[in-house]
Amino acid sequence: MKDERVNHRDTAGAASRAALCSSPARLAGPTLCLCVAVVGFCTGCSQQMAVQPSYRPLKPSDFFADGRASRPVVPGTVARGQLRVDTALHAGRDDNGELVTDFPFEMTEEVLRRGKQRFDIFCSVCHGLTGHGDGRIVKRGFTPPPDLTKDLSRAFRLRDKDRLLTEVAVGHVFEVITLGFGAMPSYSEQIPVRDRWAIAGYVRVLQASQVPTVREKMLHGRKGGKK
Repeated sequence: MKDERVNHRDTAGAASRAALCSSPARLAGPTLCLCVAVVGFCTGCSQQMAVQPSYRPLKPSDFFADGRASRPVVPGTVARGQLRVDTALHAGRDDNGELVTDFPFEMTEEVLRRGKQRFDIFCSVCHGLTGHGDGRIVKRGFTPPPDLTKDLSRAFRLRDKDRLLTEVAVGHVFEVITLGFGAMPSYSEQIPVRDRWAIAGYVRVLQASQVPTVREKMLHGRKGGKK
């Protein structure tokens, strides 16, 4: 009998707790908090932070004396990674503006292998894998480039100078890759500086593999300690 009374009290207590938890009064608190949070969130999203009283690039402005919202760069400012004091490395010319005849860093086997890889990717489509100007897009009608192993430099011919591409300074090869010439576009954006020099180095190797005079010159330079 005692056990029945205990069980009855437990059942009654559980029923009372369930009724209290499910009552409207009990649920009103959490529901109200949730509504307040949602309203606050929606209010924050409606601020439209993208719409501000700020100037857009190249818009006029009455605030500055020159009437321009976009301010000029402070004199002497150099963007990070754009300091180019080594003219031989970045322009292929010396301090006097003359084309350099030596590479600005050593053409190791690793560098030349890198140059071959870059040449095959960026240059062979026009110049061909052997440098004869018979690349894939040339066969499809694109303006053929000169043969790197036997033709005259078109840039020098415009200056009334006849000079074989095997005889031009390496600075000229680098400069053409950087600035482009004729139908060839500039590759300064696609190919980093050191990779452009690596390609120039590989062009010399490509020429030496087919032109005895270039090969002899390279061997002589190696014996003389030049890199």
